[in-house]
Amino acid sequence: ARGGPEGDEQRSKNLTHWVVALEDESDMARSKVEGLLQEPQLGRVLVALMQHPQPGVDVLAAEVLGRIPAWFLRSGDRQGLARILAKFDDDSVLAGCVDRLRDENVGPGMKLSLLMCVQSLLIFRPSCFA
Repeated sequence: ARGGPEGDEQRSKNLTHWVVALEDESDMARSKVEGLLQEPQLGRVLVALMQHPQPGVDVLAAEVLGRIPAWFLRSGDRQGLARILAKFDDDSVLAGCVDRLRDENVGPGMKLSLLMCVQSLLIFRPSCFA
């Protein structure tokens, strides 16, 4: 991954792109989202970006994480959602969400996105909470 301001700007653009695609119901947006969901370390990457020092990157990463469950549930694809959550292979996603929820600097919009992710993990991956 590229560092520095250019890398941060590109990360922000990519995340914004995913947030928009996750809300769009067009076929083109669907193929973009399906590309994102192929990322084998998706959960880990988003959690790392939620800790990013560049203002805004953390919020966008949480938005992506929070919108993924809604994207699947809109189409009724519960199996697809379960498959994606299974990629969140360790407890880092849950821990990352909980850490950010405890952070008093996190705004209500980001908290809502994080809660959606935690709720989905609770339903589809209850073993994370054991």
